[in-house]
Amino acid sequence: MARATDRLKSKKPPAIATKAEAAAELFLAGIEQAFNDPNEKRLVATVRRLGEAPRSLESAIDLYESRPDDSGFRWGVVYLASKIGSPGTAEWLTRVALEELPDPKHSEHGCEGPRDGEVLVRIMAAEGIGLLADSEGSEVISDALTTIITGQADPAVRSAAVVQLLRLDPAAAPRIRKILPKQHKQFADVKLKTKPSEVDQRLGAPALDPGESPPPPQAGKTGA
Repeated sequence: MARATDRLKSKKPPAIATKAEAAAELFLAGIEQAFNDPNEKRLVATVRRLGEAPRSLESAIDLYESRPDDSGFRWGVVYLASKIGSPGTAEWLTRVALEELPDPKHSEHGCEGPRDGEVLVRIMAAEGIGLLADSEGSEVISDALTTIITGQADPAVRSAAVVQLLRLDPAAAPRIRKILPKQHKQFADVKLKTKPSEVDQRLGAPALDPGESPPPPQAGKTGA
């Protein structure tokens, strides 16, 4: 089964402004590390370098838009962008989380179709927003997550946004329950873990519940 990163070496990124080329190359390296490199220290170092690189967010958007049919690659871009936290990242990730999903029909490659990989991209966007409270402010993050909860009908993406909003403000459960549709009100009752993994601590990620942050989609399963 082909993995999304198997194609990184065979496809070149789109033409990017000279000022963003270094960030684009670092993003490609970081995506490869996120998928395949067991040495977490290299990924942490790449994230830190991207945080210091100019035009990191612009490079992320360019790379994301360059592979519309490669959900695994775009998952990696969203993952890294959320760890870097450049100004404006929450707004972009909100747009990603709200992007329309493909029709839920089966793929000729198996029981999973293109929609499954796209759902994972949007879940990653919602979870990534939850990392940005320090850089963008709690009010901005709360508004972004609320927008996803009310604007994205997919239950998995909506649930991910609920979890992140509860992490930001555990007292928000009653308000969240009010804005959720009847069939999803139980999302507001999720139990949160309290201790993040070691690598998540180093990357600034929150603790994750069982079933959260599923692995990035693989090309063979998404139809990309």
